[in-house]
Amino acid sequence: MSCRQRKQSTSQVVNLRRARKQKAREAKAQEAVERRAKFGLSKAEKTRQTDTQARDDKHLDGHRLEPGPTEDKS
Repeated sequence: MSCRQRKQSTSQVVNLRRARKQKAREAKAQEAVERRAKFGLSKAEKTRQTDTQARDDKHLDGHRLEPGPTEDKS
């Protein structure tokens, strides 16, 4: 069997510097997607979220049980 008859398998040459930089770019892009999802709210959405949180806190505080004057704190 000659070399021409055998199917030669050649591997792809990879530039490690480029591969490392590409991997860093992809990680940075993924982080950007996560940060946009976390912090990317419009002003109206932020206001609505703040108002909802304040309303929920006020509602919860209204149902809080405080120790009465006859109960001993010790």
